[in-house]
Amino acid sequence: MFDDLKKSVGFILSEIGVKEKSDFTLVISDNELPVVSGRLKRSIDTCADGCKATIVLTDQAREIIRPFGYENVQVYLGGELVLTGVVYGLNSRITGKEKSATLDIGSLACDIVDSVKYPPYEFNFQTLADIADDILGEKGLTPRFESYDIESEFFERVCIDAQQSIFDFLSELARQRGVLISSNEKGEVYFLRADTSSTPVETIELATSLEGSFNGRDLFSSYRVTAMLPEVQAKTKKLKRSRRTRTTDDTVQTLKYAEAYDSLVPSTRETTSTVDNVTSEGLPKAAEWERSRRWAKACTITIPRVGWYPKDSDEIYKENTLVTLKTSDLWLEDGFDFLIKSVEYVLDSNGAVALITLIPPQAYTGEPVPDIFGGSAALNSRLKSLGLPDGF
Repeated sequence: MFDDLKKSVGFILSEIGVKEKSDFTLVISDNELPVVSGRLKRSIDTCADGCKATIVLTDQAREIIRPFGYENVQVYLGGELVLTGVVYGLNSRITGKEKSATLDIGSLACDIVDSVKYPPYEFNFQTLADIADDILGEKGLTPRFESYDIESEFFERVCIDAQQSIFDFLSELARQRGVLISSNEKGEVYFLRADTSSTPVETIELATSLEGSFNGRDLFSSYRVTAMLPEVQAKTKKLKRSRRTRTTDDTVQTLKYAEAYDSLVPSTRETTSTVDNVTSEGLPKAAEWERSRRWAKACTITIPRVGWYPKDSDEIYKENTLVTLKTSDLWLEDGFDFLIKSVEYVLDSNGAVALITLIPPQAYTGEPVPDIFGGSAALNSRLKSLGLPDGF
């Protein structure tokens, strides 16, 4: 009953005590540092989540943090752990009697975005889980997999380039499995698939402020992906001092390609890209992924929400959850379930705000994106009136 009362008046009983829903708290070396103002962003498609938090620079705070201290930190919103990371930067400011410091915090996995791997560079007959365990273990990081099938398939032979970041290399492999690399609130590197089927956490029908960005130049009708793949070829050789011949199998590198198509884009738009560390089975997936992920850039909707919580919920907005958006202002009269790509939690003089960025969920599954706004139907109607074929 006491817990229900605290929730009703905006308090939450958490592992760091009773907190208001709008409390923004840092914990460093078991010491709590209340945040005066800050911004924290989490995204589904990068494991390098970040936070900038301003605190009062008290004597206690100076004992806990210092420049280039690389302190481990946990960030809580409303008493809920949201990020485990490291203090990478510190900007201090003294104005008269007011003393403050803004901490630049990155998730533990930032190191694999910034860093390369030292030899050995080659991995043979290993699963994505094997490779992730090997590389991430060297950095003191723990990989977590959403489901077993993500980690069960073998890669025959893959190599990481000496100048390639660890995150970019693992992302190449993950795309062939239709998988994203993110990080969870504990700082573990998380391999997961985009959520396309859960119940939306909220239906938004009236948004007094939003920004929709739709750019058709980021999209193409045909995506051709090429790669050099090994191919066994029979080779016949005449034996010396004999009329006989011998046939041997030689493995040679051959240029192969796969294509994926987007029926929502005019057929005059075509593109080609090259991928490394791909198998012959993974090449079609790479093409499908390239087609779909373009929509994550081409079609985004950002909506500011008062507070960090969906309506009638005690859990904050989170990436990789669904929101139903229904508004004629964005040609969504019938509504559509969008995926939350990222959430930026803001605390300033105006209070707590969540900036949620939405994308079509198919952008991270490899599946074709449907005609959400009716643009393709409108285009084909105009083409028909001109006597031209659909998608010209």
